Amino acid sequence: MTLDTAARRLVGAVLLSAVIGTVGGALGAWAMYAHFGPVQQVLNAPSAKGGAGTSDVVRNAQASIVTIATQPGDVSAVTQGTVQGAVEGVIASADGLIVTSAQALSGGTQLTVGFPDGTHANATVVAVDAVHGLAVLRAVDQKNLAALTFASAPPALGDPAVAVSQPLVGKSVVGVGNVSAVDVTATVGGTTTAGVVLIDAQPLASSIGAPVLGADGSAIGVVVTPTNVNELGALSGTAASALVSSVQSNAPTHASFGAASAPLAPGAAAAFGVPQGALVQALTPGGTAAQAGIQVGDLVTQVGSTPIGATHPFDAAALGLIPGKQVAVTLIRDGATVTLPLVVGTGA
Repeated sequence: MTLDTAARRLVGAVLLSAVIGTVGGALGAWAMYAHFGPVQQVLNAPSAKGGAGTSDVVRNAQASIVTIATQPGDVSAVTQGTVQGAVEGVIASADGLIVTSAQALSGGTQLTVGFPDGTHANATVVAVDAVHGLAVLRAVDQKNLAALTFASAPPALGDPAVAVSQPLVGKSVVGVGNVSAVDVTATVGGTTTAGVVLIDAQPLASSIGAPVLGADGSAIGVVVTPTNVNELGALSGTAASALVSSVQSNAPTHASFGAASAPLAPGAAAAFGVPQGALVQALTPGGTAAQAGIQVGDLVTQVGSTPIGATHPFDAAALGLIPGKQVAVTLIRDGATVTLPLVVGTGA
């Protein structure tokens, strides 16, 4: 089976339009936010699910926000705001696991964590999820830290959210808004990053790694600055939860292809006469999908005998596969149908 050139161009047009629509919708939401003001009243009211108000969410989170120095600094640099290598992080376990942005750690020469009580500890990177842009550190010799719980499911569109940041100088600052997009693939620090959540609030560019919280106080992500998006961005809290779990269990949590993808909308596929499937958007370097020869931009239409699309994602765990199993992956690349053997791997 092949797709002719016109059909391939239509696929490209559909996908580009989807991206433009997402960003346009995000910008539209930002325009409404700017016109009507922040939606603090939404978070100040009790959540329908029993969540806390904004002030309670912020107060509870402050004890879990740390500052991470990735290189030496001095007093003058800190007070003048010229310090390099400073990133925030979120305490994810009482014994010192900390979640932050992997890109923000790039080029670091040391990792020192400063806690809200004024103490500090050295730290090492213990896990990285390159597809979702996340890193987990372990601060040495810690116990009884105030940990935040990362949400095990992604937020829904319209859910309230608040980012809480602790600047190098001064008191905490917040960004309040609503979830305007989920599972976005964006460029973060020059790297393609999957699973990004967008919030219709002003970006907090100096607060990379700070927590973004839902109305129930759980972390739905950590702050990042996606390129060309005038909204607050957050790395996936769901992926962070899985990554922390993998460290705590000393083993990957589930089967994985080492790939991130998004389904082609069924209506778009039907309208333009192209197969339904999932577009590969990012690959873990050295992951099983990359090893099998799968590439970013491939449209995966089938795994084994299972059709891939909105109902069945290109996700090993969701498909009920187990690590070590070999499957045949059918995909469309440059208009031609290709079938590749892939051995299911493991990952957070």
